Amino acid sequence: NDFMVVELIKQDFILTASLIKKLSNRNTGIGFDQLLLIEKSKNYKFDFHYRIFNSNGNEVEQCGNGARCVGLFLILKGLTNKKKIKLSTNKKDISVEFISSNEIKVNMNEPNFKLEEIFFLKEIISKNFSVKILNE
Repeated sequence: NDFMVVELIKQDFILTASLIKKLSNRNTGIGFDQLLLIEKSKNYKFDFHYRIFNSNGNEVEQCGNGARCVGLFLILKGLTNKKKIKLSTNKKDISVEFISSNEIKVNMNEPNFKLEEIFFLKEIISKNFSVKILNE
């Protein structure tokens, strides 16, 4: 993955899907897989709020590698002096722990195994597939 990180704690940024597409273009823009936005937390239980946008402009719910980048960015830019940072996202809460400049630990909490909530499996689960093994 490659990311563009934008800090919205000390500055404003007007974001549209069209702008994300232009920025993410590897020939005419900066080029990235995902745009990561860091915002002030609206909840005192969290240090920051973090949002993720794919290069097509759609907002997504989570990205573990993106959370690592956000954690390191916050520390390197002096936006926090904490070694363990609590991040909220639109879907779930994540904790990021700075171990060293080469190691950022992410706790994404419990995985969700509810088939009806796993978007890419919804349509596949409802279909039957035939499989031939050794021509049988």
